[in-house]
Amino acid sequence: LMRMAGFDTWYDKEADEAQCADVAEAEKRIVLSRSRELLKRKNIAWGHLVREQQPEKQLAEVIKLYGLQDDLKPFSRCLECNTLLDNASKAQIMDRLKPLTQKYYNSFKICPDCRRIYWKGSHYRRMVEILQKAAT
Repeated sequence: LMRMAGFDTWYDKEADEAQCADVAEAEKRIVLSRSRELLKRKNIAWGHLVREQQPEKQLAEVIKLYGLQDDLKPFSRCLECNTLLDNASKAQIMDRLKPLTQKYYNSFKICPDCRRIYWKGSHYRRMVEILQKAAT
């Protein structure tokens, strides 16, 4: 959800706590975690113990804590790899779209690294609602 909101986010579900701490130290990142043990590591300079359990509430907690309401850049990053997205013309990606997507959508973004394609599909309104709730 942090990426959906447009924040530069490092996340790897395969990483162990040591790797998370090493990346946070090397890249000077704030660690957001529900693990007290991770946050106790000596090489973590900045961290926050996330108290909420539901992801949408966690997003709101972090946005409020750090005063990020004015810093949201929704849908600007790849949800998969964190890269900033580029605009893509329909013609550029037409061969990769399913028939109904070709028919009903005209505005697209693409990740220049992993090549994932994004558009304002049926899930878009729900995602906007999540972001609006988190920012208030």
